[in-house]
Amino acid sequence: PKCVPEQSNIPLILQGNFTSDLHFDASLFCQIGSALSPVSWVDTGYLVCITPTDLLPGAYFVGLTSGGHELLTNLQRIDVRKGINIVEAFPLFGPSQGNTRVIVSGEGFHAVQSSRLVCLFGDIATWANILSDTTLECLSPQRIAVIHEKVDIVPFKLALDFPHETGDAAETTDVLDIGLFFQYYEEENIVNIKPPYGPDRGGTIIYVEGNNFRDLPYISCKLGSAPPRPAIFVNSTQIRCPTPIASDVFLSGELKFGGLRKAAVKVSNNGVDFGYQMHSSFHYYSEPMITSLSPFQGSERGGTVVILRGQNFPNFVSPFCQFGNVTIRGNLISDDKISCKSPAMTSVGGRTVQFGLSFNGFDFSDQPNLSFSYFTAPIIHSVFPPYGPSLGGNDVFIRGENFSDDMMCSFGGLDIAAKYISPTEAVCVPPNQVPGVVTLDVRKRSEANVQLETTASSNEQANGALYTYLPEILIKEIRPVHGSILGGSVVSIVGFFFPNIKDLCCVFDDDIFVPAVWHSTNFISCVVPVAKNESPGPVSLSIGVMGVQSLSQGILSYQSFQFIYTVVPAVYGVHPSRGLSRGGGVVTISGENFNELSFNLPYEGKAVKFSRSKHGNIFCRFQHSNNFTVASLLSSSALICPVPPATPRSFERDVQEVSIFGQEPGTVHGVEILSPSSPLSAYRIVVTTNCLGPEDRAQVIRVILSSETAMKGTFVLSHPRGTTLPIPIDASEEDMKEIIESTIFNEVTISRVENLPTVRVFHAWDIALHCVVGGIDLADLVCNSNGITTFWDNQIDCIILQQQSTSSTALGGYFQLSRGDEISHSIPFNANPRDIREALESLSYSSVIAVDQMPWPERGQITETSQGEHGYAWL
Repeated sequence: PKCVPEQSNIPLILQGNFTSDLHFDASLFCQIGSALSPVSWVDTGYLVCITPTDLLPGAYFVGLTSGGHELLTNLQRIDVRKGINIVEAFPLFGPSQGNTRVIVSGEGFHAVQSSRLVCLFGDIATWANILSDTTLECLSPQRIAVIHEKVDIVPFKLALDFPHETGDAAETTDVLDIGLFFQYYEEENIVNIKPPYGPDRGGTIIYVEGNNFRDLPYISCKLGSAPPRPAIFVNSTQIRCPTPIASDVFLSGELKFGGLRKAAVKVSNNGVDFGYQMHSSFHYYSEPMITSLSPFQGSERGGTVVILRGQNFPNFVSPFCQFGNVTIRGNLISDDKISCKSPAMTSVGGRTVQFGLSFNGFDFSDQPNLSFSYFTAPIIHSVFPPYGPSLGGNDVFIRGENFSDDMMCSFGGLDIAAKYISPTEAVCVPPNQVPGVVTLDVRKRSEANVQLETTASSNEQANGALYTYLPEILIKEIRPVHGSILGGSVVSIVGFFFPNIKDLCCVFDDDIFVPAVWHSTNFISCVVPVAKNESPGPVSLSIGVMGVQSLSQGILSYQSFQFIYTVVPAVYGVHPSRGLSRGGGVVTISGENFNELSFNLPYEGKAVKFSRSKHGNIFCRFQHSNNFTVASLLSSSALICPVPPATPRSFERDVQEVSIFGQEPGTVHGVEILSPSSPLSAYRIVVTTNCLGPEDRAQVIRVILSSETAMKGTFVLSHPRGTTLPIPIDASEEDMKEIIESTIFNEVTISRVENLPTVRVFHAWDIALHCVVGGIDLADLVCNSNGITTFWDNQIDCIILQQQSTSSTALGGYFQLSRGDEISHSIPFNANPRDIREALESLSYSSVIAVDQMPWPERGQITETSQGEHGYAWL
């Protein structure tokens, strides 16, 4: 070089033409100024000598002497400069695209200001800019060798007279190297910032997500115009940065849009290079201020709705509420009102906890006077009744614990005041709601807006119960509308929407509860109880729930009908008891209590229905006469009835039964005539026959399906022998025969029954069983109509009857009829219709029964028997 530092011992390269004899000249020296330095022979074009260490700064001529004689005619000049010292360089890290401004600190830089001073990054040089005698700067070059995330480390040096033309650092010997290295890295990239919002007071810790973050000492974040701030390295894709106060970020007079101020966020691994980065904005908002918190306490089970009022509530993001150590999302109602629902006390860490508000989920309001307290919540153990009418208004009795006089009841979110009884008992009155299942909950009045969540695993509530609103019951009619003061009769109630619940009951006179039997959604029945004090007169009849203390608690229907209790009359006799078939004369009926409005009375094993008409008339009808006669009430113990002519009929015993009733003859629907059951042995006789041929019939069975509305679907017949395939309700004779013979019986004859005398929609078949040895017991043959549907969910009856018993051989003796567990007395095989009717009446049928003798079936009918064979049939 032409410039060397003092006391450097730097080799000087002399380039020229030298004779070869100088190679062996022991007296050959370089003369620098007055100092001599040994020469090293390279070749005839190059010589090398070392600068003396005692050269002071200044200009010197370099010559070549041998034996004290100067050999050169053209002396070369070198400058000896003051020595340069490097202390440190910063930063020694930078992105691969270069242009990192590296500041070098040291001394003696002005001594070489006129020289060509460069910074070496490995083998690549950039110009140095001397700022002072102790400071210079240079820009890092681009480093193409850096690939992906791999850091490339190169030596960092200073050099004088670097040959830029060749770029070969080896051609200079004036290089200052103190063992520094410069690290290249891939440029940082920001992908996401969260939270993207924060208060203008600063201090928000933002999580910056991206790529190429390095765990370097000077990694920093910069927001807007604020100075860089050190960041916390998490990993190569995430760092944490604290936000500065907004006044340091924004220039004075900077506008605020929509309640927000937007600041650019930049990241630098070396604290110097903050380049342009996408997706890197943070928004400042004014610090919110809470002025009130209500209520400041709630149930320990959580769910209390807390209302916050204050200022500076931003409308661009949902708020967060903090109860102790639990954060939940709130609801922004307006710019000065927020609601939050408290969590359960078990999760917040205490009974009284600090309350905070945030709009980014990280920075919560610093107001130490805000707190929220928990109190012990009321708990439900049982509810009765658990259902009631959709109109509401009934009393619901609740048992539990922690009840108080400021308690509310909530039915599906509708809150009403509870009637406090004790700390463990209360009464709630449900409001009007649509039919369905709702949550019944109790809570203090301060948490009246609480709504409990349903658990995912069941329908049980966190602190409540389930309450069912039933459809409004509509009663169409009751029958009969009157009964004995001694009770015991059955009243049928027809209507709509009767619920199938185990506690269903009839309520007489508002406080007499008797169980009801549910038959369908349109029909229930119950046994009339004894009248209060056995007093006659009208009482109300409504539908309720068993097990309650009052009708207000157990009412299911606000519609009620009138039921009339009547005194039971006594009949002592009818005189005369005989008369001519052409009629004429009168009969006198003696007894007591005949002046009551309506009654049923037993007389010589029969029951005769009495009732007074609306016109004050009492009518008499003799059993085998279609004529009505007006009775005369002589007193409460006697009345007389004119005797009409008898209708000619063929009976074994021509006995007239007298019915007395109180309705107009044109509106009479029938008179009940009941016969007591005979105390005979309770067993069933099955008619048997000898199987003499394929034409024999032992039994004919009638299957009847009926309903009040049209039906569709299928049913099945089951027997110990098997179960049929599903049978369509309108199956043809052929279909029915094929299905039955494939499953239960080997050979049957089917006859579809048409025009069955009934007002109900029906399908019926007569099934003649061929030669069933020993016959079958009807209890073994079951009809299942579960596959049939109807309109309005009406009841479906599937009835199996034994229509006829026939045989090719003579039959005699007796048989019995049975209904459920009841069995009639023994009936002669050749019984007349009266015997049959009495047997049926002994089986608790409540309707009018008429029996006619049937002609023996002709050939071609279902029995296929011939004339003259023995057999009897009744309709």
